[in-house]
Amino acid sequence: MRTGCIAISDTEAKSVHTRLRYLLQVLDHCDDCRSRVAKLLRAILRESDGISLLCESGMPTQPGFYGAIIDRLHTG
Repeated sequence: MRTGCIAISDTEAKSVHTRLRYLLQVLDHCDDCRSRVAKLLRAILRESDGISLLCESGMPTQPGFYGAIIDRLHTG
């Protein structure tokens, strides 16, 4: 199984899903944990810069080949 760029076995995938399900259950039942995690995620998103994130992840910030074609078709 491939998740993103990493190939993992089915056993590892099940383990990851199990841990994620457990985390979500904990957050569902623990108000203090849920609010702390929510506060952390809000802080991360508030401090994130979309362009920098795209640059670091290798996503192009300018239109690629197909984007350039579509732009040229629209502009005539």
